[in-house]
Amino acid sequence: MLTRAFLYILITLVTVSSAGALNASAAAALDHLRHVMDQYHDRFIVYEDVSAAGNHFHSWAKIPDSGAAVLMNGSSTDAPRRGATAIRAEFQNVAGPNFGGFYLLNGILPDGASSPQPNFGTVPNAGFDLTGATTLTFWARGQSGGETIDFFMGGVGRNAGSGDPESPYPDSTAVVKQTFVLTTQWTQYSLDLTGRNLSYVLGGFGWVASDTFNPGGAVFFLDDIEYQLSPAARAARLDQPRFLRSFETEAFQSQPPPVGDFDFVLRNTAYTYDNALALLAFLAEGSADGLRRARLLGDAFVYASEHDRFFDDGRIRDAYAAGDISLPPGWTPHGRAGTVPVAGYYVEATQTFVEIEQAGMSTGNNAWAMLALLSLHRATGDSHYLDAALRIAHFVQGFRQSTGTYQGFRGGLDQPESSPTARPWASSEHNLDLYAAFLQLARATGDSQWTAEAEHARQLIESMWDVSIGCYRAGTTDSATRNESAGQLRSDVQSWSILAIPGLRALHPGVLLCVESNHATTDQGFAGVISTRTKTASGSKGAPIWPWRMKRMGTW
Repeated sequence: MLTRAFLYILITLVTVSSAGALNASAAAALDHLRHVMDQYHDRFIVYEDVSAAGNHFHSWAKIPDSGAAVLMNGSSTDAPRRGATAIRAEFQNVAGPNFGGFYLLNGILPDGASSPQPNFGTVPNAGFDLTGATTLTFWARGQSGGETIDFFMGGVGRNAGSGDPESPYPDSTAVVKQTFVLTTQWTQYSLDLTGRNLSYVLGGFGWVASDTFNPGGAVFFLDDIEYQLSPAARAARLDQPRFLRSFETEAFQSQPPPVGDFDFVLRNTAYTYDNALALLAFLAEGSADGLRRARLLGDAFVYASEHDRFFDDGRIRDAYAAGDISLPPGWTPHGRAGTVPVAGYYVEATQTFVEIEQAGMSTGNNAWAMLALLSLHRATGDSHYLDAALRIAHFVQGFRQSTGTYQGFRGGLDQPESSPTARPWASSEHNLDLYAAFLQLARATGDSQWTAEAEHARQLIESMWDVSIGCYRAGTTDSATRNESAGQLRSDVQSWSILAIPGLRALHPGVLLCVESNHATTDQGFAGVISTRTKTASGSKGAPIWPWRMKRMGTW
């Protein structure tokens, strides 16, 4: 997983090793980052797991029409081939002549829609360009064995027999179809796409069954549906900007407490903070490939800043979805094409997509995006990264608190899309981030206003020093009140203050004793430090606080 502690350690290891060859730990960690970065771009995935970051063709439509006696569930946990889930498909036994199936379509997401809608070639600019795909591979198994199923791709908006167009914007290829007889064992099948025009693909995958070959109906399972790419197409896809998902989740939908549905809910989440640190790790490596990867992450931040589904002021969200940097063609939430997808998960039972980490926007996360972009600008001289950092900085300036006992910069916004509300509190952690980011921006631009903004953040931080406990407090609850609530003393504020502020150890030589006194812990035989502790009724130290937000939204 891309935990922040892992990334801090990695950056340290890489930096320490920069004078010579990387040590084994740093090299292995960077190999892991490269794997995470490439895992959805070395092929084109239709389905891997429910809510997996690499999935495409999300609009599932019945064949021949909505009355077909077929069912499909993408969240089956009945012995998937690998991962957490598989697709369970069912052709039901009903009276009379019977056939039916499903098309997995790209679909469209018009303004105001809450889920992708089928598109059978009537809407323009809504197909994927899969030029360079060589085969479509998938794994399947029958529940009983002997299930005889037609599998196919393409052909949407075309006559099934002749292949001639029947819609104004059809698939660029006629249907590619083959019949397979399934066994009870997972088996990989493939459709050869050699010579096919794949420049505009609406129908990524599909299946049809009939009572002629399945007189009692059929139940079967599908998994790992993906397009394999030619070397040139693969190289081009691997050179696309993207975010890395923050957690290498386990293959579970849910586990006993305290894990719960963590692996399901965070399956495709790419935190801004984590991706900024990954960018810095690649930069610190110092290799040509490290710089290339850092630039791809930087390009993703620039793209996100310029292609939000709702905002035009350059802000960065707290989290996005890993995988493709933009929503599919034809998906236009709020009337905008090519916007950046946000993290979330699909609930099969209610057929709803739940977004997470979209109930707020944090100044600290925007600061980390600035730090990453400014470091990339310093390494490359590319003005696009500086321009993006400046846009973010101007957005963050809107949270400057210039009155009251405690000033600095407030925490950001709650409910930014539906009813934006400025947070009344200021975070020591956020202001440390902003102090560092504004100083870097001042050095990059020579503009003294950013030096002044850095000092404004530093003054808030210093006002949080509590001499009675020898620690920095977490921040404020409002401009008149320092947050001294039990259980909200942060360890990272103490350590980051040393990293961010020159001479801090001389000013407060005992700052790290705060961490040792309040945050040291032992769990399952491991000794370490936790970020924040709650307190039990008796005042003893309890579990760490790990707040995260999720919100069901009307659009993707």
